[in-house]
Amino acid sequence: MNPMSEFLIVPFNYASHHNAVQKLVRPWEVQHLINRAPPPPAWLGVYQPPFAERVAQWLREQFDSRLLSYQSDPSGFDVWSSPALTLRRRTGDCEDLTLLVVSIFLAGGASARVAIGSLPGGGHAWVEGADAHGGFLLEATSGELHRYQRPADYNLFYHIDPNPSLMRAA
Repeated sequence: MNPMSEFLIVPFNYASHHNAVQKLVRPWEVQHLINRAPPPPAWLGVYQPPFAERVAQWLREQFDSRLLSYQSDPSGFDVWSSPALTLRRRTGDCEDLTLLVVSIFLAGGASARVAIGSLPGGGHAWVEGADAHGGFLLEATSGELHRYQRPADYNLFYHIDPNPSLMRAA
């Protein structure tokens, strides 16, 4: 299989999920989304929201403007897509959107990982990480951000960290 495949069919087990995260979290595919302008000087008193809030806001704007939408995989298949493919298709399921968002965090120099678990409706994936304001959960299918504590309906099975070579000190 080509190591730069744009999608993988992923069985539901830890080893397959880990392999897919290592192959499909690609910060270089989303670097164009990161604002590289330096923040305003503190003495100006301009509030600069934490990166997690900015990513959540961007994601909500994408959904609100219909530039991104949620779409389930075909029945019987669990297809995980690269960030570039998700952006081109402008749609994805929870894993596709989570891979996109984790890639954005890494491109911005922030820490994030893939969370695999369930919600009351079934299996699910979302983003978890931490920044200067503490821990967060970012629901990649809506842009909803939760701080400090995972909501009770999110049942975590395990976290998968992206390949350490993709991470850099923030």
